[in-house]
Parts: sequence; structure tokens; C-alpha cells
Amino acid sequence: MAIRSVIPKDMPLFLRVSGTDYNGGDHILSPDPKGWDIQQVIELCRRAVPLGLDVIDISSGANLPGKAGVMSWDFGFQVPLAEQVKKANIEGLIVASVGSLNNGKLSEELLQSGKADLTLVGREFIKDPSYVYTAAKDLGISARWASQYSWMWPIEG
Repeated sequence: MAIRSVIPKDMPLFLRVSGTDYNGGDHILSPDPKGWDIQQVIELCRRAVPLGLDVIDISSGANLPGKAGVMSWDFGFQVPLAEQVKKANIEGLIVASVGSLNNGKLSEELLQSGKADLTLVGREFIKDPSYVYTAAKDLGISARWASQYSWMWPIEG
């Protein structure tokens, strides 16, 4: 990984991959002998960590023409992919999950269960640009607004 040699040593190196191309069967963990599945992701991680990979960010689908994958609004629909990589216990690897992780309490439960080390959120910020505060409220955590807005709203918690 040439990137590792040109970024600061304390900067984590992330790699986002698809955990499946949905070509092997009906289940997100179905093996795909002719394509890409979670077992190949695990092997990729085993090879990439010694080269400097710090975090694997596991999504799914969108690799093959006509196979867009599965988009679900169900909380954590892609978590089983991250969980399989976590179970592989690859030393030094931080495993991130994505996929409708739009609830602070459920995301925290996911982390506490050990199914992933990080939860990453994208689309929810399009819907709710202040999602950080929404999640903090879900968790009962005080979150300070950015200084340019703090005069307008008190600290919530």
C-alpha cells in the first residue's frame, strides 16, 4: 500500500469495500464461488493489514451490471458482513459497519455487542444534517453546538 508511505503515521488508512456482490444467493452472507463475497473480504484484510491498512469499511453491492445490491431502510442491514470480519479476529484491524445506522441507541448496542468497532453514517446526514445532535439526544449525551451556532441553542443532553 503505497498510500501508507505518504500519509502521516498517525493517520488511519481506511479501505471501503463491498462485502458481497449479491451474486451468490438470497442471503447477504451467501458464498459466491464465481464472484465476490465476505470470505474474500476477510482474505483481503488478512493481506492488507500487514501492508498498513487500519480500518475496513464494509458496504455491499453495486459491483456488477444489473446487480445493484440490496438497499434497505432496516437498521443495520449490512451488519452481518462486518460481524463476519470481526469474527475472523484479524489483529490490528478496525472493522466499520454501514447501512441505515440511523439510531444512536441501536448503533451503540451494535458497538457494545462487538459486531463492529465503528459505525459510519452517510445518507442520514443528507436527511438530517444535524444527525450528530439527534444521535446524542438518542443516547442522552450532551453535545455542544459549533461555536457559530451555540449562541442560538443551549447545550442539549
